[in-house]
Amino acid sequence: MKKVYSTILFLLVICVCSVAQTRTIKIAKPAAPPKKDTVLPKKVKPYLWDFRAGSNYTFKGIDKVGYEAQVIFVRGAYIGINYSHEIESYRVSAYNTEAQALQTPYSNSASSSDYIKIPFGVSTHMAIGNAKLSPPVFYLTLGLAPSYLLKTKNESGLLNDSNFNKFNLEGNVQIGFPIRKHYAINIGYTKDFFDNLKDKLLYNELGEAIGKQKSKTNLLTLSVSYRFGEG
Repeated sequence: MKKVYSTILFLLVICVCSVAQTRTIKIAKPAAPPKKDTVLPKKVKPYLWDFRAGSNYTFKGIDKVGYEAQVIFVRGAYIGINYSHEIESYRVSAYNTEAQALQTPYSNSASSSDYIKIPFGVSTHMAIGNAKLSPPVFYLTLGLAPSYLLKTKNESGLLNDSNFNKFNLEGNVQIGFPIRKHYAINIGYTKDFFDNLKDKLLYNELGEAIGKQKSKTNLLTLSVSYRFGEG
C-alpha cells in the first residue's frame, strides 16, 4: 500500500511540476502615455524673382514697336518695377492753343515716351492633372500698375512734356508659357484708365474745337522671362 501511495504521490508531483512549467504568468505592461498632437509645419511658398525683357506695340495707327524690361518679386502675389519705352501716335491740331498760333496739322505724329511703372497684383499657374506632379502649362498674372512719365519726344516737335499728364494707372493681364525650367514666353495686354494728353480736343485754323481724340494707351507686350528660384 505504501508503495502504491508513493507511486501516486510521485505521479502527482510530476503533474504539478509539468503544469507549473507550461503555465505562463502574464505581467501587465504599463499603459503608454497618450501621444501629443503633432503640429506639421506649414509649407511656405518660395520667394521668386522674375526678370522680363521684350517689346511692346501700342495699337495707335503706327507700325513701330517699343521695348521694356521688368523685375518682379513673386510669392502668390507680386510687385515689381518696370521700365517701358512706348511709341504712340497722336493727332496734332492746326491751331496751338498754348502759343495762340497756327501750326502744321498731323493725322499721325509719333511720340516716343519713357515710363517707370510699379506693377502689382496676383500670380498663379495652371497645370494638367496633379499640380505637384505636372509641370505648369501657363502662368497667369492680373494686376494694376501706377505709371510715371519720365520724358517724351514727338517727331514733329509739336508735342512736348507739358502736353502730357505725368501720372496714369493701367490694368494688365499676362499669360506666360514655360519653355524650359526657368524660362517662359509671355504675352500681355495693358490698358490705361486715364488719358495721356491733358487736352484731347482738336482745333481748326480759327482755334475752334472740332472734335477730340482718344489718348489712352492699349499696349500689347511680348517678352521672355527668367525666374530665379523654384516654384
